[in-house]
Amino acid sequence: MTKAKIQLSAGKRQSGYIALFSTIILSAILVLLFAGMVSLVVGGMERISDEESSKKANTLAHSCAEKALAEIRENPNYSGSESYFSDTCTVGAVSENEDVRSFTATGNFSDYVKNIYVEVQIVEGGGERTLEILAWE
Repeated sequence: MTKAKIQLSAGKRQSGYIALFSTIILSAILVLLFAGMVSLVVGGMERISDEESSKKANTLAHSCAEKALAEIRENPNYSGSESYFSDTCTVGAVSENEDVRSFTATGNFSDYVKNIYVEVQIVEGGGERTLEILAWE
C-alpha cells in the first residue's frame, strides 16, 4: 500500500507543475498582448500629434504668405526679410522683376518646417492695385 500512495502523490505533483507552468505561460502571453496594445496606442497618438504639428506649420506658412501679399499690395517696394508671430513665420527677401514679385514664406512649429514659394504680378488699373498670383507652391 505504501507504493500506491507514493505513485499517487507523484501524479498529483506532476499535475500541479503542469497547472503552474500553464498559468505562467498564459500570464506571459497576456502581458505581451497588453504591451503590444499599449505600443499601438502610443504610436497612434504620436502619429496624430505629428500630423497636427505639420498642419500648424503649413497654416503658419500660409498666414505668413498672406501677410506678405498684404504688404506688397500696400507697398510694391516691400522688401520682405521679416518674421511674424514670434519668429514662427518668416518672409524671405522679396525679389523684383518689373511688376513681378516673388518670395518664400516659412512656417515653423515644433520640429516641422513648411516653405511656400509665391510669385505675384502687380496689376494697377482704375486707381486700384491688385495682385495676380502666378505661383503658389
